Amino acid sequence: MSGANRCVACGLCVPHCPTYRLIESEPDSPRGRVMLIRALAEGTLAPTPELVTHLDRCLVCRACEAVCPAGVAYGELIAGARAFLAQSGQGAKGLARLLPKLLASPLVLESSARLRFRARYPARGKVQGTVALFLGCVGQFADEETLRASIFVLTRLGYEVRVPRGQGCCGAMHRHAGDSARAEALARRNLAAFADGSEAILFCASGCGAQLVEYGRCGEAGAGFARRVVDIVSFLDRGGGWDAVALSPLAETVAVHESCSARNVLRNAADVHRLLRRIPQLEPVPLPGNDQCCGAAGLYFLEQPQLARRLRAAKMPANAHPPRLWVTTNYGCRLWLQRGLREAGHIVKVMHPVVLLARQMGFRGKC
Repeated sequence: MSGANRCVACGLCVPHCPTYRLIESEPDSPRGRVMLIRALAEGTLAPTPELVTHLDRCLVCRACEAVCPAGVAYGELIAGARAFLAQSGQGAKGLARLLPKLLASPLVLESSARLRFRARYPARGKVQGTVALFLGCVGQFADEETLRASIFVLTRLGYEVRVPRGQGCCGAMHRHAGDSARAEALARRNLAAFADGSEAILFCASGCGAQLVEYGRCGEAGAGFARRVVDIVSFLDRGGGWDAVALSPLAETVAVHESCSARNVLRNAADVHRLLRRIPQLEPVPLPGNDQCCGAAGLYFLEQPQLARRLRAAKMPANAHPPRLWVTTNYGCRLWLQRGLREAGHIVKVMHPVVLLARQMGFRGKC
């Protein structure tokens, strides 16, 4: 937590913090939390319930990090603070503690992957190259459509898709909950699974990607892995093979939700807009308030449901006829937004942009 000393308390981060904008409390701003973390590290403050509450309210959206002129690595700071609190018996509790442990089960994930996905999917037509696909944990069970749509698009563009065995959860939820040991163990499991190859490693969920690109903390192997990791949206945006495929036109306005992980960590949110413009007649438009978190934030909606709902309410359409299609690159955001839209009575479908792209290429659920 020594990185807290980089903060010069300028306050430029404060207006970008979603929780500060809701609560208007200095300890619930990035600057305030950095001061608390510094005091915790120096031993001048004890891990009281009040202090823990201020740190728990953080979404880890990292909007503050993206605008910090001093380069404070806030994501590392909050992860370190939560690890310290977990060691002090102040870590995550209830479902927020049990769910990550379940998702880290190698037996569950390995058997699931073998049942659902082949080890290799051959390229169609002119071969462009080979890529490796990261499945994630929740995605294997609940977002299989996005993974299959990704394989469909990649193979039609001429890419052979390899699905390495032995891969598993990225460890993001564990790291956010302060379980740094389990997060590192999961990282090393994935490093071993993808070690046999040099091709690009593609991910579909930006929340996973934000964790994968930071595997560099696991030494030289982690740094090499991180250099290979690419968001599938960015890969497709820059990749070849498009002359060999036809996309059906779609005369629709599509609202693009920019997840915090894409906007503040991966910083590739603009790639979604460019990729969707490949679909004839489609007009992608930014969802209002993209600079603020939707409230899903991993397991935040379980741990801080009232704040999460207030954040999501700001994303709900102000008019009675919003665009009927929304896209987002993060699975948790997609579920959270879809639930909010349904509760508000809006008939809107939220999906991954690659699913929409695949459907205009003829995808019907099989790859």
